[in-house]
Amino acid sequence: MPDTAPDSSTRRRDKLEGGRRFVLQTTFAPAGDQPTAIAELADGVLSGERNQVLLGATGTGKTFTMAKV
Repeated sequence: MPDTAPDSSTRRRDKLEGGRRFVLQTTFAPAGDQPTAIAELADGVLSGERNQVLLGATGTGKTFTMAKV
């Protein structure tokens, strides 16, 4: 169960998968509107927003954007 203490949104936690640290490696950099979307999504997470939505056509980079948050 995630830590829901009031100050938990200000702490960064390592991403874990199967008990091991997960690091996304890519040769691609965010482009177009992705840097803005990444910043806005990260701000929402840090401010405690529980629900956020990314809209876009297939192949526009929604999954890549989420991986960069």
